[in-house]
Amino acid sequence: MSCLNAVDLLSSQTDYTISPNPTSGVFTFQSSEKITGVEIMNVLGEEITPLHLSPKGESVVVSLPSGLGQGIYFVQIKTAEGVVAKKIVVQR
Repeated sequence: MSCLNAVDLLSSQTDYTISPNPTSGVFTFQSSEKITGVEIMNVLGEEITPLHLSPKGESVVVSLPSGLGQGIYFVQIKTAEGVVAKKIVVQR
């Protein structure tokens, strides 16, 4: 399990977006770099599984489990340039 902090570790030249945020359970992460991995964790640092991903090079569509409750979660995206951790809000 990885440790999240409030610091973005991707270089400042890497552009990225998460939308929509807040989400109802499906969101898209887009990056200027190829995405190599995605992890979702709750506020206790526990990984959320199963995670349904649809990668498309520099973007990935993430579908969270339907039983996942409302709240704040953290998405950790890995690219060749590094890792970024961002907060997402799930509203059902």
